[in-house]
Amino acid sequence: MSIITTATALLADIAVETDRTDAVQAFVKQETILVEITSADGLRGTGYSYTIGTGGTSVLALLQDHLLPLLVGEDARNVEGLWQRLFASTRSTTTGAITSLALAAVDTALWDLRCKRAGEPLWRLAGGHRREVPVYDTEGGWLHLSPDDLVKSALRAQQAGWAGVTIKVGKPHIAAVPNGKFVEYIPQLRAVTRTEMTVRDGMAVAPDEPGIGIDWDMDAIDNRRVP
Repeated sequence: MSIITTATALLADIAVETDRTDAVQAFVKQETILVEITSADGLRGTGYSYTIGTGGTSVLALLQDHLLPLLVGEDARNVEGLWQRLFASTRSTTTGAITSLALAAVDTALWDLRCKRAGEPLWRLAGGHRREVPVYDTEGGWLHLSPDDLVKSALRAQQAGWAGVTIKVGKPHIAAVPNGKFVEYIPQLRAVTRTEMTVRDGMAVAPDEPGIGIDWDMDAIDNRRVP
């Protein structure tokens, strides 16, 4: 049966290779929020979202105190309907990133579960428009780097066949990671997953395995779990 029996969340801190800054904020660690949803037939879906160093415990509290209890007893196949219900239940806070990050973790967990039930990868169950999308590098364009280092980083990405890089602009101040229309490569996830993003000719290639395509290393996550 597709009825949800449990819905849980945890927070794990993942270290970044180096602290990074741009004009508004600093990326000091990746606070990774994971949501696990189990249905009566034993299938389990895992979703996630993340912050760049602040607000992770607030996302976790919103999930545990308000959103996840609403899922138990519901049909996991109703992904859009459940999203709408959770969205409506937090109407007074939906303009902020905390709610968006919490909803994203639930949504990806439900889609992971849906794909596993169907035995299909996410890219195909979402319509199969295309399997490959351009990928860009965000690791080398930060304001704390010298101009020479910025150039070297961009050239390395170009030589590796990446479709683009991000270069930050503004005054040297603490910073955030913006997301563009391309797929962002997140190297920190290597520490807590058994899978790697496949990049071919500057394109991120979606996996064929059922689900959203991430094999989480739960032991590694537990080692980084925030009490």
